[in-house]
Amino acid sequence: MKSMLRSWTAAGALAVSTAALSATPSSANYALPSSTINSGVGDMASANYKASSSLGDPFFAAPLGSANYKINPGFWGAVIGPLPLCLLDIDGDGNADALTDGLMLIRAMFGLTGTAVTNNATAPTAPRQTWAEIQPYIHFAALDLDGSGTTDALTDGLMLIRAMFGLIGTSVTINAVTPGVPRADWTAIRGYLNTSCGANYAP
Repeated sequence: MKSMLRSWTAAGALAVSTAALSATPSSANYALPSSTINSGVGDMASANYKASSSLGDPFFAAPLGSANYKINPGFWGAVIGPLPLCLLDIDGDGNADALTDGLMLIRAMFGLTGTAVTNNATAPTAPRQTWAEIQPYIHFAALDLDGSGTTDALTDGLMLIRAMFGLIGTSVTINAVTPGVPRADWTAIRGYLNTSCGANYAP
């Protein structure tokens, strides 16, 4: 009897689970079949837009835009596990280098994209060479070194590139810290870089 009850319970749970998964959110304007989740779909378009995207995208696709909008479709890549969300080695060669990773990061902070970021800035043996490969590893919010709430090339970017070149102390922070920010000196900036970005900068 107990065995039969367990079987019925398992069957009931499976039926509920299957019903939940097969539900299709929809309206007069859209439908999202559960079968498309994590599997990708074709291009979506109308006379006014085109989006190559789905909930199945592991990372966002190439940016889409016009004079009035810009879309980075798909999901932003996230780092799960022991690696920090704030990545400095964005080309993945195992070395956070000022002339490769640092240069690309500060270019991206200035709003550049594509080859304007990667040109002559990736290590020859790095596994990530193109903008499409590099972009998912740039997390602007995590590069807000001074904690101001905004990632700025002339403050956060400047301090980051200085630190990556081996500078320390006020040589990193001079004329690069906005008054009143939570992290306003090298001790605080260094602590953030070492604990959140996987760096190992000296005091």
